[in-house]
Amino acid sequence: MTKDTGIKRFVTAGGLVVLLEESHDLPLVNFECVLRTGATLDSVGKVGLARLTAHMVRMGTKQLRYQDVDEAIDRFGAHLSIQVAPSYVTFQGAVVLRNVDALFSLLGHLFTAPAFRVRDLQKLKRETVSEIVDMRDNDRALAFVNFRKSLFGQHPYGRNIMGTRKSVGSISQTDVVRHHRKYYVASNMVLGIAGPLSQGHVESLIYKCFQDLRRGSPPVVRMPEAQAPSGYRLVMVDKPERTQSQIVMGTLGTSFQDADHDALEVANAAFGGTFTARLMREIRSKRGWSYGASSRLGHDRGREAWWMWTFPEVQNTVACIQLKLELYDALMKNGITPKEFAFAKSYLINSYAFECDSPTKRIDQRITEEVMGLPRAYYANYVKRIRAVKREDANAAIRRRLARDRMVVTVLSTASEIDKGLRSLRKWDTIRKVPWDA
Repeated sequence: MTKDTGIKRFVTAGGLVVLLEESHDLPLVNFECVLRTGATLDSVGKVGLARLTAHMVRMGTKQLRYQDVDEAIDRFGAHLSIQVAPSYVTFQGAVVLRNVDALFSLLGHLFTAPAFRVRDLQKLKRETVSEIVDMRDNDRALAFVNFRKSLFGQHPYGRNIMGTRKSVGSISQTDVVRHHRKYYVASNMVLGIAGPLSQGHVESLIYKCFQDLRRGSPPVVRMPEAQAPSGYRLVMVDKPERTQSQIVMGTLGTSFQDADHDALEVANAAFGGTFTARLMREIRSKRGWSYGASSRLGHDRGREAWWMWTFPEVQNTVACIQLKLELYDALMKNGITPKEFAFAKSYLINSYAFECDSPTKRIDQRITEEVMGLPRAYYANYVKRIRAVKREDANAAIRRRLARDRMVVTVLSTASEIDKGLRSLRKWDTIRKVPWDA
């Protein structure tokens, strides 16, 4: 067993990593059970399998129907949610202390003896298709899905984790059973707990509830390096009768493991990561074109995206894109100023307290370290690393990571209102128009 930053860590005989932060502030237990693998391992024709399997786990055992599971969770005064990401799957919840043994017993049965009934799978598939169709009404989500598809192409990061109507339709009970058998093994899981539980109590819970987790070698994840398409690419997602456009434009950023990830984090905070950053100042404060204007750096095991997001009125769309391209060019050419750099570092250092101000958040950080293969004190040393970043490091990271000639501009709007203006804006390497309901 090791102990650092107040969090205890031990590994069961089957390989399950357990993290515990003992906190007696409230009679409440928060927990996360995380698989080290996620949606990127779905095969091309079965995209959506990781998500469907996770939700099927929650649909009951041979003794319990999904209605019984829901009733039990409500009776315990608990909640249990599922999040599926490219590189992990999370079962997250909370329960009052007096019911923690009963809830963990239920969890253990769900993980080790799921029923995987055909009728439940058919119901979940119908719900998933309904969600996919419903997403068409979410302009922001549509813009981001098309941005990632255009930036990452055939790379797994370019997929919609829910899948498509066709891929979801092709998933069978056999696929779900095989996926569960391969990935729901103890050595592929991390269990984090924050609450008023002693180590002895947790060890007893693990022994009683999770000893039947399947043993075996953790799956080997080999993901290809993402490659951004060359040139400036314009993607118009054409949706009629829009009064507002959704604009997502960007390129590749960094991965967690890249040496210049922190430097680019500082540069991004200076450019578009705060309410007073350059992007917000120029787009909203000076011109009032968009209520929000931000840039973000994705975080994952592989190299993720860096993007800018705004949502102006349709009549300001072309001008807004032009300005963002100019701001991007200026960023690539001149970097960030000493004043911007000092403010961004101060912001990241001072606001970090809110990232680790509760046992639940600290457990979440330790789980991220485990799942992403980060050094043990990655988050404990975050402020120290940010303090060490110099302005020349941040500007070097901009030039090294944010390609000047590999930019995807995705705009969801009424194409007839902006088509001519966008085509005359600059020489695009490719222009693609996509129906909103494709």
